Amino acid sequence: MAYTGHGHHIPGTPNTRQPKNPVACGGINHCLRCIKDVREYQEIMVQMDFDHVQKAKDLLRAYIDLGYFGSQEEWNQKPDYKVVVLWTSMVLDNWEVVARTTLLDKKIYKVSYNCATGKIAIDTYVLVRSDVLPKHEAGQ
Repeated sequence: MAYTGHGHHIPGTPNTRQPKNPVACGGINHCLRCIKDVREYQEIMVQMDFDHVQKAKDLLRAYIDLGYFGSQEEWNQKPDYKVVVLWTSMVLDNWEVVARTTLLDKKIYKVSYNCATGKIAIDTYVLVRSDVLPKHEAGQ
């Protein structure tokens, strides 16, 4: 049995011994806290419909926004950019996503989740050089 912090039943779990006084907040269809609680339960406890690539992109965008655009003036002039995934991997409940942005900063990011510790790490690399090998050298 699982319930939101406001006492509403989370779908897909046994509905027994419901809390006596659930908050009249609109429940799992209208209350932002209840919706968040349901999503967290599904992602963490049962891994239902978990999109690790989208999670990594969202985390990376927040990380970049906080690091690059700290002042209100910088935030107001923030350029529109995209996060582009270069590579992704998922083994058991651990995952990694390597991505870069359309910003002209030559940075590459690795977002990784370690299930054993429950921690997410973001590593930043700077691209020094990128060479393309001619077709005849690529197979050697």
